[in-house]
Amino acid sequence: MIPDKRADIRYTATKMYVKVDYDAGFTEALTNRVPHLSRRWHKNSGEWVIDLSQRTVALEIIRSFFKTVEEDTPPPAERLGTNTNQVL
Repeated sequence: MIPDKRADIRYTATKMYVKVDYDAGFTEALTNRVPHLSRRWHKNSGEWVIDLSQRTVALEIIRSFFKTVEEDTPPPAERLGTNTNQVL
């Protein structure tokens, strides 16, 4: 069962900003599966900044560790580097 932890996601044209309750397993999964050049930890805001090209993988990881996921409206699919028919 997923613990009752929260993740908040907001988007810009090229990035997703992920603010989460601390979880060592999440940090390990994210750093192992999202390439280093596509993610960074923003210490001042306490958010992970992830390239939109990695959105599908990042959401899969986030949803496996956090029960509550609040997500604002992502940019159009053509900017996500994903197939518009893909189920997220």
